[in-house]
Amino acid sequence: MVDAEGDALCNMLPRLPEDEEAHVAGLSDGPESRTEIQKWLVPKLQVNSPYSATYRYLHNTTVAINRLPAELLANILFLRHDLHTHKSSPSWTELMGICRHWRAIALSTAMLWTIITTRTTRTLSHLRVFLQRSGTALINLDFQGRFGSSLATGKCEDLVPDFRPGILEAVEMHGERIQVLKISLAGPQDMIGFQDVLSLISQKCSNLTTFRLFASTNSEFPPLDVSRFHALRSLICDVPIRCNPSVAFLSTLHVIDISANMPVLDLLQFLRNCVALHDLSLMFDFEFTGAPDIENDLAQTDPHGTSSKVLLPSLRNLTLDGVRYRPMADVLSKLSVSPRANVQITYDPPSFVRDPPLLETMPILLRACRDALSVAAGPGALNIVNTTTVVSCTITGQDKEAWSISLRFRRFEAEAGSVGDAIRSVARDFSRLQIMELEVGAICPCIWMDSIEWRAALAAVPYVQKLSVTLDTSSDQLWLTLGQPSPTSPVVVPDMKELHCQLMLPMQLCVVDTKIEATIPLMSDSLAFRDQNQARIRKLRFHAAVKSPTDFVRETNIRQILGSFVDVLDVRMWTRDGHRHV
Repeated sequence: MVDAEGDALCNMLPRLPEDEEAHVAGLSDGPESRTEIQKWLVPKLQVNSPYSATYRYLHNTTVAINRLPAELLANILFLRHDLHTHKSSPSWTELMGICRHWRAIALSTAMLWTIITTRTTRTLSHLRVFLQRSGTALINLDFQGRFGSSLATGKCEDLVPDFRPGILEAVEMHGERIQVLKISLAGPQDMIGFQDVLSLISQKCSNLTTFRLFASTNSEFPPLDVSRFHALRSLICDVPIRCNPSVAFLSTLHVIDISANMPVLDLLQFLRNCVALHDLSLMFDFEFTGAPDIENDLAQTDPHGTSSKVLLPSLRNLTLDGVRYRPMADVLSKLSVSPRANVQITYDPPSFVRDPPLLETMPILLRACRDALSVAAGPGALNIVNTTTVVSCTITGQDKEAWSISLRFRRFEAEAGSVGDAIRSVARDFSRLQIMELEVGAICPCIWMDSIEWRAALAAVPYVQKLSVTLDTSSDQLWLTLGQPSPTSPVVVPDMKELHCQLMLPMQLCVVDTKIEATIPLMSDSLAFRDQNQARIRKLRFHAAVKSPTDFVRETNIRQILGSFVDVLDVRMWTRDGHRHV
């Protein structure tokens, strides 16, 4: 606020009576005078409070939001747009009605009008408004619905927009400005007429870098010739694709619903030309009747297995998702990716499929991932979590390459085996990897029915330095194992310096059905044994839930018992309702 504004506000305030002005002027600067002034001032403030409110109001109006730079106001509109892209109404345009200034900002900011979807432009006139207001900026088009076709009888066509006129006009008149194009066809009847538009897109859209095409795979779709899109960097589709050997520009490729319409052999041949791929995602959705036998096809094409692998030296993220594990393993066996890649596999078969036990299928996929990455010797970490319907396994390299393999298996029935069996399987298949960190989760009811045999499991990973355990059952066997000698050393996992033991479930869905009082002596004996054999645990975190307050062992008592055997101790105990007992 400038000085002139302050002087004007002061002139608006009433003058004090002469006797009060003389009284205030006659006071000294001492503490007693300040106290007297305070007593005199308080009632005066109450009388003059309306003037103070007026002063604040005028002060605030001088820094109104309209004084913010136009770029900042445009960013507010951008934020509103990003938060509501999933809704049917173009809610960000509602801010244009705040005032004429905001409307002028929106109309003069071309970037606000570059994201064009069938939700915001349901008519051709709306599309033209967006195209005009976007000026010469590159635009993103997202069209979903019908392409000149009619819906089945009984369906309301107004609910499924026909975007054929809109995309034709956008490509014809503004093709060189289209940077991102996303198209989702409503049904197989739309694919026939869309072929001509694909040819037009390849001719007009010279700056197209991202292309997403979703079409029905129930009908045959001619292969999409990617080589015609010279600036393309990202492709997401569920249709067959082809290209000539000269194309090597793609950095992102997502192929959805790989089936008989997209043979895996053709896909592998396509990948040989994509040496610049950074992100590859494949979804295997084979029918269970009449599905192609990928393993036999690969064997017939390369009966001796001598053909070179598909080299993807720039790949950083590889994602495989499918309902059968064998095709995913077969494709992995033909790939050679960057040693710094992150591989993520989701195996989600339908409930009616009877596959081999998980302890047979998981090693097959793990070995395929290992060979594709060419995992070298070095430190690593292993995380295995066994829950009601899902088993997840994550292996991470901790050397300079920093690779990772993440597998997620969905199952519907309990199987023989345990987390310990999985740990030994991973240690055997990744024998060159020194597992330094091990995280285990067995949460009820688990897919694997057997309990963990801790001695055999920890013997398979002798280099562990940090162990994290989450259990819904007793941890007594773990403490007994940690307090015993191993066949090759005075103690099990002698290098372990940190141990986290959690006996509870997230959200406290259930609690441990054991007596903590019986566990504490085992912990004390185990820690003392390790301390005597120069294998002291430096940091211990022990969190446990119990059924009722009568099962409590005070945290302070546990600290007194265990505190002398560790350097850092974190103990917490609580009941089902979350009450702690310190």
